[in-house]
Amino acid sequence: MRFVCLLAAILHLLSPVFSSASKGSKHAFPPRFFHSFVTQPDIKAPKWRVKRHAPELESPGYFFLAPYTDNLELNGFRATLPCYAGPHIYDRNGDLVWSGACIERRRNTYDFRVATVRNRTLLSFIHGPTPACQDYHTGGYAVMMDDTYTIHDRILTLNDSGHFNVHEFYLTPDGQKALFFSSLEHNTNIFGDEPAPKNKAGVALNGHFRDDRVVEMDVASRNIDFQWSPHGHGVSARESYYTNFSTVRDPDKTWDYTHANSIALTDNHDYIVSARHLSTIYRVNGRTGDIVWRLGGRMSDFVQDFNFSNQHDARVLTESGTSMTLSLLDNASGIEDQVNATARMSTAKVVVLNTNGMTATLLHEWERPDAGLSHKRGNFQALDNGNSVVCWSEAGYTTEHDKDGRLLFEGRFLAPQFDTYRGYKAPFVGRPADPPLLKSFLADARITRRDITSYVSWNGATEVVAWRLHGAVDGRWQEIQTVPKHGFETTISSYGEWTRLFVEGLDKANNSLGRSVEEFVAPGRDNQEKTTSPDDREGTKPDRLRIAHKHHKHNQVPSRVHKMDHLGAIHLAAIVCVLILSMRAMLLIGPYVQSRIREALGAQDGHVRLE
Repeated sequence: MRFVCLLAAILHLLSPVFSSASKGSKHAFPPRFFHSFVTQPDIKAPKWRVKRHAPELESPGYFFLAPYTDNLELNGFRATLPCYAGPHIYDRNGDLVWSGACIERRRNTYDFRVATVRNRTLLSFIHGPTPACQDYHTGGYAVMMDDTYTIHDRILTLNDSGHFNVHEFYLTPDGQKALFFSSLEHNTNIFGDEPAPKNKAGVALNGHFRDDRVVEMDVASRNIDFQWSPHGHGVSARESYYTNFSTVRDPDKTWDYTHANSIALTDNHDYIVSARHLSTIYRVNGRTGDIVWRLGGRMSDFVQDFNFSNQHDARVLTESGTSMTLSLLDNASGIEDQVNATARMSTAKVVVLNTNGMTATLLHEWERPDAGLSHKRGNFQALDNGNSVVCWSEAGYTTEHDKDGRLLFEGRFLAPQFDTYRGYKAPFVGRPADPPLLKSFLADARITRRDITSYVSWNGATEVVAWRLHGAVDGRWQEIQTVPKHGFETTISSYGEWTRLFVEGLDKANNSLGRSVEEFVAPGRDNQEKTTSPDDREGTKPDRLRIAHKHHKHNQVPSRVHKMDHLGAIHLAAIVCVLILSMRAMLLIGPYVQSRIREALGAQDGHVRLE
């Protein structure tokens, strides 16, 4: 009986995961919001719905997004989930081009972008910490891979320089240096001799703080060429807007008083540093570490004709003598329950700084098209053809505009619980090292007609425009047909006595780019259900997905009826346990259940999310 009660208690701890899905909350994962593929069943990339307002004016290239979730109920189960989160490439139609979600045990990923290093194209991104780490901002590492999606390098911080911060990873054009933040926890009182503030419960804070340091590292030697500490160079606690200490639940937690989120270089190798909790952009001398000037915040050195707050992604666009043009994303959204919004919607801004008269002038502004506020993340990207891409972050909302600000393109994840820290657009040629994948099935083994349905995909192959199918009977191979590529996974219908098949990927000049391994045609009536591709974009129905995943039941999301039945059984078993167990048994199991509840809920009070 005790075993039954223990089982009921464990199941009850898991019930929030299922109950939230059954209620259709933000934490639900409806199958129709995700791609599903026969050839690669582990990949469940979020669908990205697009609106193309003026396709002829769009810039060429692909979108580089890294959908992630901070769903507390699922973080503890991330290693057993399908591949939802991670670096992804989408085309202008919203079709998936490449998913790297299965890399590194499905970790959340940030700042996924293309880097051109000595005329060579690289991909870079930051893997977040393991699910066990409560602070999403620190504990990650950077990854660099080539255009074959082969990982070439990983960069971590050195032992004495703090934890890798997930907000920035930038490679210099020569590939020799990497810029990133390293967060170091200080166990000294930042308030000095002043009395430490108290939280709502009247408990004084310990004054410990986090120092987001700028690091420039030599990629080859791993030597740190430059390191800049805000606290060590005059950025005081008084500059922070994140000061409503009454809302701090844990007085022993370190204070994130700067929350640095971007680094850029000037022509003379000074650093432009954005700090969200200070609503300030700093220029830092690249030799001495002295602060050259502050833009915005409590101590701005400029007379401004515009305002911004809680900003992200400050970048240098042009420099000329005493003039500098900067871009930034003005979130203007406030900080949690501490600071109110400073504008009715978020905007991207391009501003001109004149250090002769110390003036800052607004040059261009792009309002968020849906009139919303980007509460925590985002970036602005100026493209070579004069267009601009703005990533508003939440639900992967990304827009493209022409030089006059006209809206050309919008994209957004169907799954609202997935965001992307940043989003970029760039030309890219992907040449996967792995071969194409082919799966072929007889429509029905019970009939004499041999209708064969084949599914083919090649994760990340950007140059494939068509597939050429080959078949063999008694060892003799011949070409069957050539069909255009359609989306990530193409369905090919054929008829014949073929016992083995393979497929070639063709470029626009009809050259073969690679071929799959030979695939035996699988007999069996179950394959009748696979003759329709499970991925029909936004219109995919949940029951069709369940049919497609008949042989991958661990990837299924339970139906609502099953969820409700499951919950009813759990609750009934829990009630029976309460009635049967003695008080002594309850006292023994009580501490265990409490600890499991804390683990399952992810210690929400102490959880820090990416901003």
